[in-house]
Amino acid sequence: MATPHRAQTSPLPSLKTTATSNITLPTSPDSVTPFTHLSSLQMPNNLPDTASLWEALCTAGINLQTIKVERLSVPLLDYLSGYRGLRAFQLGGYSSDYGEVTEDGWMDFRTLRQRLLSSGILKHRATFVDLRFCVSRDPSTVRRWESSIFCPSPNIVASMHSFRALERLDVVADTKVGGLHLLRTVCFRVIGLGLPRR
Repeated sequence: MATPHRAQTSPLPSLKTTATSNITLPTSPDSVTPFTHLSSLQMPNNLPDTASLWEALCTAGINLQTIKVERLSVPLLDYLSGYRGLRAFQLGGYSSDYGEVTEDGWMDFRTLRQRLLSSGILKHRATFVDLRFCVSRDPSTVRRWESSIFCPSPNIVASMHSFRALERLDVVADTKVGGLHLLRTVCFRVIGLGLPRR
């Protein structure tokens, strides 16, 4: 007598959203296989193994729709440039103004942020709806934000105008440090909305 055939079920979870902090992350394409359904990832992005994570996600063909990180990195920007379909990106936290040591030397936060807007999310402009920057409370950080990403090159301004699906653009800063109005003004200027005159 034949035994009834049981459909094999995969032991792998169908995890779609995760937030991590201070844990060892998978760093090879084989180890990210359980996360093939992952569409949203939140993590600090400040540990050495996160570089390998972005490479593994890219190799495994896992295309995230939502990414929330506390700092930018070259591997993250390379990952963003490797596919289409990102819908939301959030950068924020007390380490969001840090730069990174690369094979070619030091890449400062200005360069990383310029690259984020000029190429990192450019391929996603058809699907991109939500972009958020949260500036830390340190007054010097706000000044660096004012003098970098929100005084962008004409190419970056042009690229922002091509994000026709963009529904939300947040720039959050502590009003006590005095930089909020300038951030708000240049932010609206970048996306071409303008502010009402007083």
